[in-house]
Amino acid sequence: MINPKFSLIIPVFNEEKVIIDKLANCLELDYSKCNYEIFVVDDYSTDKTCKIVKKYIKHHPNIRLIKNRFSKGKVGCVKTALNAVKYEYVSITDADVILKKDILRNSIKYISKKNVGAICGIQNLIGNRKNKAFSFENIYRKFYTKLRLLESRLDSAPVFHGQFMIVKKSILRKIKIFYDDTDIAIKIRKLGYKTLYIRECIFYERALYSIKNLRKQKSRRSVGLILIFLDNANVLFNPKYGLYGILIYPFEFSLYILQPVFLFSILAAIFFKLIFISWLYSFIYAFLLLFSYIAIPFFRSYIFGNISLIVSLYTILSNFKKSKDLYLNCNWSSDVRYIEKSVD
Repeated sequence: MINPKFSLIIPVFNEEKVIIDKLANCLELDYSKCNYEIFVVDDYSTDKTCKIVKKYIKHHPNIRLIKNRFSKGKVGCVKTALNAVKYEYVSITDADVILKKDILRNSIKYISKKNVGAICGIQNLIGNRKNKAFSFENIYRKFYTKLRLLESRLDSAPVFHGQFMIVKKSILRKIKIFYDDTDIAIKIRKLGYKTLYIRECIFYERALYSIKNLRKQKSRRSVGLILIFLDNANVLFNPKYGLYGILIYPFEFSLYILQPVFLFSILAAIFFKLIFISWLYSFIYAFLLLFSYIAIPFFRSYIFGNISLIVSLYTILSNFKKSKDLYLNCNWSSDVRYIEKSVD
């Protein structure tokens, strides 16, 4: 397919600090301007985000602004924009990420395949490499990127980045209810289409500066991921989905739900067993764990990630209904306040 057309959806909420860079980046993509449109969906911002977007609209005919009448969250913004976009290939991208200029061009040969329903880009972190939060997240992302690429080669990747993904509008509209980017990926695969990570589609995201903020972010995301995997548990070991149902989905399910429980149970069991044998052995064991956490970056990132998963599991188990209502049962509307059209 030569020069297919794309619709870019950018959900925003109080993004005045980054929206200028985001729009400039989207307008500088190595792709013909007449072959893509940009929809900025404002989720009831209270800052100058809309004013900034309107200034761009005056000079760029491929930009539109949609304003929600009330806050709906990112998924609500995507659902609203789906009623306005014109083209089959819909890219969903966050306001605080920068896309590599060739990202649309590199996506064509993958998303244009009939058996592919959605693709996801590869995240490159920007920030101070000496910062602990950067180090934790960078190691984590490198490992999971390799895992997702392997899953894509075998069949499909269940977990997607909402920072940049492309879906086919005709397929997404078949899904009546979806909650986030990973839920979209899983449900598209359940419809019989591949969901792939693409090495050539690269975007850049700034890493969080503090461990505290990173921990909060990972715990929040982990709660959502766990609930999504539980909500789609009918994929587990289902031969209908081939390797995806038999191998990939069960592995990811165990990775986020079973593995952290087993890990800390085993570590704790060994420690308490050593106490009964010798306090010295238990002390050496605890020292080795602490030393490994400090000295080995991968082990540190691995433990940090699993602590977030344990916290998330506790959050869900302590109040399952509240967690489900908060992350899954949001009443998203597709109400549109108005579309701000471009002016030549």
